[in-house]
Parts: sequence; structure tokens; C-alpha cells
Amino acid sequence: MSKTNRNLFRKTAYTLFLYIGANQDGSLIYQTRMARELSIPITTLNYHITNFKGEGLINDRLELTPKGMRLWKMLWENKALSNKFREHNIQVKFNVVKCPLGFPSCFSDKIYTPLVNGRFSGIKTKFDDVAVMFYSKKKIVCTLPDVYGDSIEDCISGIEKFCIDIKQKLESEFKGIVIDKYEMAKITHIHSARMNSAIIEGVAEREGNFKIGDVEIDSSKGRAEIETTNPHNSLEKIEEIDDLLERPIKQEDKTEK
Repeated sequence: MSKTNRNLFRKTAYTLFLYIGANQDGSLIYQTRMARELSIPITTLNYHITNFKGEGLINDRLELTPKGMRLWKMLWENKALSNKFREHNIQVKFNVVKCPLGFPSCFSDKIYTPLVNGRFSGIKTKFDDVAVMFYSKKKIVCTLPDVYGDSIEDCISGIEKFCIDIKQKLESEFKGIVIDKYEMAKITHIHSARMNSAIIEGVAEREGNFKIGDVEIDSSKGRAEIETTNPHNSLEKIEEIDDLLERPIKQEDKTEK
């Protein structure tokens, strides 16, 4: 990928190129108007337009060339997915307020797998892609499948819905247990990621996979995504990562993965 194409994945150039591609009706006459509508300094706008022309993506009339059209279509298709969030490695601890006598032997070891170490004796199983570990008379830990959403709020709502559904299934599956309805569950571990972003793909192309503090770019799912890895601040940090994408990455900040 050329330097100019890599720079298209930086936010200002990316926004400008998408804007040009979406306005191929002859209306792109006044660059001052474009700069005003996009809130871009005219000098910055001229700089990127010059780069686009030099790369053969647009002509002097700001019309997309065949090469530019192919790139624009790829970026536009990615744009619909660019703000998707993925919550993963989600562990939820349910508070059990009532458990049958004789736990865990009151549940069949032919149906459930014994879960034993020096500190506890319990059982484990899996249903509906949810891993269930019933550690003691007071604690059940579940690992949820990935939750996707258009915003962090969507993801939180998805996790909350999972918790309500799982509570009902746990009380149905393990006859005789009751889960606290007031402090039903606590999220004990979670990673947040913004995925399928052309901007992030460009940063990964330029910088490779790396980690800075609690934020890293990772390609383990086949495409680059930027994620937070500290469960204590994961949801808050994921909303701050645009600043990371906008600025050059300092070598002394970066830890190669």
C-alpha cells in the first residue's frame, strides 16, 4: 500500500475522500465551501486533494478515476461496519441466595462435569454457548459469547439482556437454586473492541499489531480491531481510542505484540 493510500485511513483524509466520492454530481466546485462543510482548514484540504491527484485517485475536476472509484467503493462498504463494537471475554458472576442441600452431589455427575480443586468443589456445564461454572453454594460464573452493537450502550444492553435470560435458565436448569434479584450479577471480566474499521486497518498496516497501556491493535479475528484489555476500565477506554488513531504512534509508547 502506498504512503498516500495508507494516509487515506487517517481520519481527515478518509472523511474528505468519502465526501468527494459521495458528491460526484459536479457540485465540488468551491474548495472553500468543502472546507467549511467538513470543518477542515483550506490548507489541509488542498494538501490532501493534491495527494489524491498525485496518486491518480481523482482528476483536476475532483472526479474519481477508475482507480479512485475502486478504492472509494471499498472504503464506503467498510464505512457501514466502521463503528461496530464487540464485547468479548465476558465473565459474569451470579449471586446465589439459595442452593439445594448436599451441593454439589445433589446434581448428577452424569449430566454435569465435576469442578474440583483445593479451594472448592462444584460442577460445570455449557448451554446456549454459555460456559457455566457453579463454584459453590453462593457463586456461579458464566462466560458469555461475544456481544455486538453499534454503540457501547447497545453492547451494555445486550449483556444485561444476556444476564436476565441466563438467570432464568440457571434457575430452571439447576432445580432448587435462587439467584439474588436485587444484585443479580456482576461483570468480572470484559474486553471491548471497535472492529471492521478501514481507519484501524490502515493504522495496523502502518504500525503493525501493538499495545499501548490498556489499548492494543490485534488481528486475531482475521481483521484488525482496536481493543481495550483491562476489565476495570474497558468500557470507558474504548470511547477514548479515536485520539490514538488520530495521532502518530510514538515508538517509546509502543510495545510490539
